[in-house]
Amino acid sequence: AYLFASENLQNDKEIGLEAIRQDVKVFKHLSESLKKDRDIAIEAVQKDSDIFEKLNENLRNDKDVALNAVKKCGSLLEYVGDELRIDTDVFNAAMNDDVYSIEY
Repeated sequence: AYLFASENLQNDKEIGLEAIRQDVKVFKHLSESLKKDRDIAIEAVQKDSDIFEKLNENLRNDKDVALNAVKKCGSLLEYVGDELRIDTDVFNAAMNDDVYSIEY
């Protein structure tokens, strides 16, 4: 249904969040502004951690977004910015999921 909504509705954050909750595949169809939204990113990463790789650099360097990603898939530490890679919380969350994350 999201794809058939008006452009105005497709740019609405709450509608975007609900669409992600129902089917995370909708993420690729979101407007560019919604793809850059922190709350949308967190919701999408919680549903499918692989989306983390597709996020813009600012979101990949956001601690909460990164934590949600590496908790689900420690190897995503590879895509986290340098400052967050040395952050104790982010590093430990990645290690708890995948001890081999230390390679990144």
